[in-house]
Amino acid sequence: MKTVALIGRPNVGKSTLFNRILHLQQNIMDDQPGVTRDRISALCQWHDRAFILIDTGGWSDDSDEDLTKQVTKQIERAFEQAEIFLLVVDGSLELTALDEMLASVVRTYSKPVALIVNKSDLKRTRQNLHDCYKLGFDPVIPVSATHGEGIEDIFDFLRTYIQPQTSPVVRVECSFAVLGRPNVGKSTFVNCLLGDERITVHDAPGTTRDPIDTHFQWYGHSLSLIDTAGIRRQARQEDRIERWSSQKALQSLARSDFALLIMDAVDGITDGDLKVAQYIAEAYKPAMIIMNKWDLIEQQTQYARTVRADIRERMHFLAYAPLVLVSAQSGLRMSLVLSKAWSIFSKLPVSVNVQKLNLVLKDALRKHPPPRRNNRAIDVGPISMVSGSPPIFLIKCSDPGRLEPSYQRYLHRLIVAQTGITQLPIRLVFKTKARKR
Repeated sequence: MKTVALIGRPNVGKSTLFNRILHLQQNIMDDQPGVTRDRISALCQWHDRAFILIDTGGWSDDSDEDLTKQVTKQIERAFEQAEIFLLVVDGSLELTALDEMLASVVRTYSKPVALIVNKSDLKRTRQNLHDCYKLGFDPVIPVSATHGEGIEDIFDFLRTYIQPQTSPVVRVECSFAVLGRPNVGKSTFVNCLLGDERITVHDAPGTTRDPIDTHFQWYGHSLSLIDTAGIRRQARQEDRIERWSSQKALQSLARSDFALLIMDAVDGITDGDLKVAQYIAEAYKPAMIIMNKWDLIEQQTQYARTVRADIRERMHFLAYAPLVLVSAQSGLRMSLVLSKAWSIFSKLPVSVNVQKLNLVLKDALRKHPPPRRNNRAIDVGPISMVSGSPPIFLIKCSDPGRLEPSYQRYLHRLIVAQTGITQLPIRLVFKTKARKR
């Protein structure tokens, strides 16, 4: 499958164009230059053509800042990986020295190039559009990514180099959302799993801003990893980009099939970790707790023992999620992550003998009936299974609002023990039982 890369200097509208082509607002769009920092790829289907579209960070010749070097390295990897370039310039401004410098770099690769003149809906772009022909690329395609003008012309260009798809597009079997608070090593973790520096890694918190979907093959299975921005409590979010990044991370959790919670072993469990863990539990996602940087504390036996106990106690609501102690930097136990995660995910959908479960429930209610409220008994049962992925059980109850949370937890433990579903989230839904006439 062909790969198409969007390239350009910062703030020319690459992410807006990326979203317009995909018909999906996946990336963060903002007037602040440099919002996109990583290579972000997505499968694009256009009629009978399919290709991988890559959005890149803004190309810059500023080599003084370490983070800029990292972003430039990602763009250079996109240059090597892509077979077709869409070079984007800002039609509302005159060509800059950076535009011309980047054009010179693109020519050295001898690959098909279309010059995309964005923001061409503005009247002042007419003269600038004429000047763009001086760069020597053919075709020159004026577009407005914001309003969707000229997008068909881009596809007409791509059609020349992309053959019709004869075989069905491979669909992802499981998508893993990589979540955690800022600077716990999520991007290093993803890069280690993939064996490729797809994601910008830097010591500064907040380096990753967009959710980054990376598709890959693992022992014949088509999987994807979604690296997300660090999630902090709203009170500690510093600007609108960080708030937007956190919202996108939670949206990535919602659309994922499995959550990988990354924590920093040196810091232990923080309030920020607990908040992210609660988001995962509330989404009822299969999950795994990854304690990263374990190589830094592995020799501290007592501290390591304390960290394990702390997880069991403070993250009791994620009791179903196994704990894996890794180091993404050294590769310690990283080979276990996907194998353990897949072994859990492959158990879905779950099948349960509901008739037997109701017999167990009836016996449990006889031995331990729910506490009475205002001297009135609460009738519970029967139970039915409404979903196997994730496991959701519907329990009829005469008055769900009066059923004590402690008794709901008792029923939850009963179902876990009876069904043997220990590594998946189980959701109980209580519904008012119709009154007998």
